[in-house]
Amino acid sequence: MVVMCGDPVLDLLYVAIPTALLGAGAFFLIGKDGRKKIEKIFR
Repeated sequence: MVVMCGDPVLDLLYVAIPTALLGAGAFFLIGKDGRKKIEKIFR
């Protein structure tokens, strides 16, 4: 764990927020294109 500013809560947010944004971005990309691909596979 890299300590940015000494406060473990702020460090956790510093890591968690970009991770959450990346996760949300990936989720929306998969939601648009992935659903069509998944539907084709299951049909």
